[in-house]
Amino acid sequence: MKNTYTLTKQINSSLIDYENKMRFDTLLNSFQDTAIFHSNEMKVGFNDLLKNSNAIWILTKIKLYAPKMPVLYENVEFSTYPTDISALRFIREFKAL
Repeated sequence: MKNTYTLTKQINSSLIDYENKMRFDTLLNSFQDTAIFHSNEMKVGFNDLLKNSNAIWILTKIKLYAPKMPVLYENVEFSTYPTDISALRFIREFKAL
């Protein structure tokens, strides 16, 4: 299992605002997609937890700092990695480069 998971995507017209910058909601969706793919790879995805523990995971809090929003046609690497794992809490960090 890799500690860091990276998803590369090109910013297309469905992800941008009127200034050709990525919208905040689509940035959050991209981070959530990255976390879902990584969780599935780690065998702690939504379906894995439901099947094995009769539990689910939910996103309860997010902190985002975006000094520069990606722009139309830019290739962006979205990455995530866990920083703390326990039975009730799974903390992870995100980056978009």
